[in-house]
Amino acid sequence: MTNSVGPRRATTQTVLIVEDDRVMAELERRALLRAGFSPRIATSAADAGTLLVAGEIATVLLDYNLPDGDAWNLVTLAGSLEPRVPVIMVTAMGSEAIAAEAVRRGVAEYIVKSDGFIDDLGVILARVSALAAADEEMRRNNSLFHTIADNAHDAIVLLDGDGTILFASAAAEQMLGETPAALIGQDLADFLGVEDDTDWPRVGRAPGRRGAVRRVYDIQHAGGVTVSAEPAFASIGEGKAARTLAVLRDVTERVRLEDRLRHQERMEAIGQLTGGLAHDFNNLLGVVIGNLDLLAEQSDVSASVRELAQDALDAALRGAELTRGLLAFARRQELRPTRVDVNVSVGSVVRLLSRVLGADIRVEMSLTDAVWPVLVDQVQLETALTNLIANARDAMPHGGRLRVATGNVRLDADGFEARGRASFGLDEPQQAISMNETIAGDFAFIEVTDTGVGISAEVLDRVFEPFFTTKEAGQGTGLGLAMVFGFIRQSDGHIHAASEVGRGTTFRLYLPRVEALSAESPTRATAESVAPTGAGRTILVVEDNDRLRQLAVRQLRAAQYQVFVADGAAAAIEMINGPEAIDLLFTDIVMPGEINGVDLARLATTRRPALKVLLTSGFPDLHGHGHGHGHGDGDAAARSSHALLPKPYRSDALLRAVGAALD
Repeated sequence: MTNSVGPRRATTQTVLIVEDDRVMAELERRALLRAGFSPRIATSAADAGTLLVAGEIATVLLDYNLPDGDAWNLVTLAGSLEPRVPVIMVTAMGSEAIAAEAVRRGVAEYIVKSDGFIDDLGVILARVSALAAADEEMRRNNSLFHTIADNAHDAIVLLDGDGTILFASAAAEQMLGETPAALIGQDLADFLGVEDDTDWPRVGRAPGRRGAVRRVYDIQHAGGVTVSAEPAFASIGEGKAARTLAVLRDVTERVRLEDRLRHQERMEAIGQLTGGLAHDFNNLLGVVIGNLDLLAEQSDVSASVRELAQDALDAALRGAELTRGLLAFARRQELRPTRVDVNVSVGSVVRLLSRVLGADIRVEMSLTDAVWPVLVDQVQLETALTNLIANARDAMPHGGRLRVATGNVRLDADGFEARGRASFGLDEPQQAISMNETIAGDFAFIEVTDTGVGISAEVLDRVFEPFFTTKEAGQGTGLGLAMVFGFIRQSDGHIHAASEVGRGTTFRLYLPRVEALSAESPTRATAESVAPTGAGRTILVVEDNDRLRQLAVRQLRAAQYQVFVADGAAAAIEMINGPEAIDLLFTDIVMPGEINGVDLARLATTRRPALKVLLTSGFPDLHGHGHGHGHGDGDAAARSSHALLPKPYRSDALLRAVGAALD
């Protein structure tokens, strides 16, 4: 017989007497009435089953011998109901076999019909009812706990006093990598990698204490997946019954975002420091290069002195190249963005470099048709590709496969493509990611993959830092990837790197899609400009660096220009407001005070519309970075009609830039 009804709503006092001997049944009924219970009598198994299913019975007083059925069937039925109905079995046989079977089947009490047993029925029923109520309450609480635990996002684990797992919720399988059943009996500390007691909470030793452990444990699954868990503990009970409830929160995504943020903050701090140092160093190099140029122009200098000066000049120019690399990393380089077909640039670079890669490196290209156009500096893009391909070649000293691919992707709010590390072509690669602030949208990508030695996680985390290199001394400056990083970031793109030691490395450049070409880039003074004589032309030189200012004045006056001098914006404004005729304003962009060179040029041309302007800077950033006080993209627009001369500059470059600006 089975229960086909819903939850029962029985009173706690109704007792079903199942007894075919009517005299015995009546004696039992009177005894229960005296004890305060509400007895009902069934003389057959069929009637008893009907009453049980009806849901009105709290306890069963069951005779073992029934004329129409097996008493064990009623025991099974009572145990299957919700809530369970406890059974007290009475028999005149007193068999040990029956008693043992009764215990096995969960009978609450086994009574032999002896003299005086009727008088004890009330006490026995009271005890069984109390135990049944306590058991039911515990069962409901246990069911509630399992329901909560198995529906919780966090993994819930119950431990004994030694840290052995007694219970594990459904979420524990994803967290710990094994099924809840397989976790029973294992030590939680083994999963979390706890090595000694100093690294492990002691809340289980003190009843009632609870708390979160202020650290994250990395759990390595058998398949190689790593899950970061942050536990909180609460102690339950004391003594031998002490238990510890552990709640493990999956913080893998949070840890990943925190790592990315720390990496971004570190790179940003390095970039700011690098940009500032490069700017100051450019001013120093400008003085050195300018004076060496003037020295070389002296007619009375001996050949040996001229040779020494040339050696010093070559070293200074090499220093200028290094600062350009630093400025690229710091996103302070000058870019000339144009509409670029990614496939054309990739094909051009690969064809050029394939001749020098060596016969033992197989080159593959996978160029997607109709790649979206991008707005970038084509020269810098091809330089970045050259850097990546050269690094790939160095990573394959014994040959291998180099693959260059292009495509179109849409990045989600976390900066990832349609999910999955598999997109990198590596099993479980370590990843380094550099994202800009606005990261979602349509991008064309360029991917360079090698089958070389790969990069360890510790190294990969630093590959974009300037001067960080794993090459031997003298084999690299450590600026290659830093320059790629800076160029991509300055172009409003992203760069991802993934690597697996022994399997290879992939770098993927993301460049934002562009529909139409934007406004023309700012004019740049070039070496091809003709340098006219300065006779009759007047220039106002504004430079806060004394030596660089004096050098520029000396070079311009040597070319017969009439030169006025100002050491800052305030002095320059006085001259602009004065009566002197000025044909050209030659001003540094970054200056102390509230007014920088861009503001000064705007003010000067407002008051003197015919005035020409030539700007110069140690980091000629076209996006307004580093110009002093609160200037943003508006600065780029303000400078769009002005020529720009990057520091450090040669004497002939200065004269050509001045001539071009005056023309």
